[in-house]
Amino acid sequence: MKHRVPVRLCTVLIALVVATLVAGGRAQAAPEGGSQGAAEGTSTARPSLPSTCFWFGPYVKSNPGFNVSYLDTGATYWTANISIPEGAEVVLRGKYAHARYQSFSTYRSDGSGDELDGRNDTQIVPDRGSRNPFLTGARRSGNNDRSFTLAMLDEPKPADAERRTNTVYAGSPDDRQILIMRLYVPDKGRGLLGGVGFPKPELHLADGSVLTGEAMCRALDVTEKMVPMPTVDPDEYAKLRDRAGAPPGFPAQSTPEFRAYYNKPLRIQCLFSLKPETDCYPTEPPERNGGLYSNIDNNYMWLYASRHFGEVLVLRGKLPTTPATYRGSPRSGTAQLRYWSVCQNESLLTLRVEGCLYDEQVPLGQGRSYVIATSLEGDRPSNATAKCGVGYLPWPVNGDGAGHKDDAYISVRNLLPSEDFDHAIQDTRVPGDEARVLGPYMVTAEYMSTEEFEALGCRKG
Repeated sequence: MKHRVPVRLCTVLIALVVATLVAGGRAQAAPEGGSQGAAEGTSTARPSLPSTCFWFGPYVKSNPGFNVSYLDTGATYWTANISIPEGAEVVLRGKYAHARYQSFSTYRSDGSGDELDGRNDTQIVPDRGSRNPFLTGARRSGNNDRSFTLAMLDEPKPADAERRTNTVYAGSPDDRQILIMRLYVPDKGRGLLGGVGFPKPELHLADGSVLTGEAMCRALDVTEKMVPMPTVDPDEYAKLRDRAGAPPGFPAQSTPEFRAYYNKPLRIQCLFSLKPETDCYPTEPPERNGGLYSNIDNNYMWLYASRHFGEVLVLRGKLPTTPATYRGSPRSGTAQLRYWSVCQNESLLTLRVEGCLYDEQVPLGQGRSYVIATSLEGDRPSNATAKCGVGYLPWPVNGDGAGHKDDAYISVRNLLPSEDFDHAIQDTRVPGDEARVLGPYMVTAEYMSTEEFEALGCRKG
């Protein structure tokens, strides 16, 4: 795995205001049919199977009230918001999912969404007599020999040499702990849980006793609410979005450009700046520290777009190689990235996703080149179809969700680049080096009218 390089935090000009959004409902397993969304390999059915007192969710677009935190529709998410008693630990007994990727991460419970620690599939050692199907060359099929055990401690993350095997750490100044389980691209027909169900939690108390079920959830003081979301205050957002002197189409720019994500303050500073040529390029290298419950195995690029500049936004680039797992490949292979996706979202205010395409859903041309068009459905070019070799993303019907119908916020994910691939978002170091570092894999963007795009014809018959 590639690691981020610690650098100094830049001086910020605009403060991010944190608010808390809450909703209710226990976690529900989802019906069979793959990951959520509208493209092939996804399901739009509302999750409706039995619940559990520990896991809360799923956080998917099709689950009303859970479309938050820029979900990826190729993935599913569950949370546990708990308070571990002193000297105790949570033990999860589960099975490796039939999926592209699986991980468990801990976060601050103060509303920041800052990650504390995490273990992904390849970092989790299987139980004795079992095997890890995510390791390179491993057999992915089979249901009876894929068990693992993972512990969660309310302790600060130690140095790598001192950490326990199969353990995630959640120690922080907060009195509660948040755990997020992620699953990317469950195999076809395996459902949102990858065909293995929830990992079963146990609470091991300091006196040696073990609690399960409702007694465990009471002892953990499980909060059956959505985790607190770090979003911009509506009044603050309005001041930033509608600031005096802003040009038409603001905060989007007429020449759209994807930027690597470093941290929340820099994104706010750059996005709502009237002088992006200076505010987007701090004099000192910025710290890359995530937030918003981001996945430490991902790095992101973002672009704010506006239909003021054109009915259709066209994305082009070269797609890195990724494992083709949805249809149940027999063994885990190697690739440049574990996962790639592009998503259309509303804004920093609502954090809602409109739709995504992940790697296996993107039509490819010669040399793994791609063209993706995004527009309102009424402006969709007739040739923006898979038959014509074009991927299509719907533009958010509500714009930014705050009355600006032309707005959209687009994000690109790169997950777990291989050690010999040097053109991932993870390899960027300073704002502005994206095109140089990503090279042919850089995502470029161009505004067009519907008629201009249709004049390009069909890429393939």
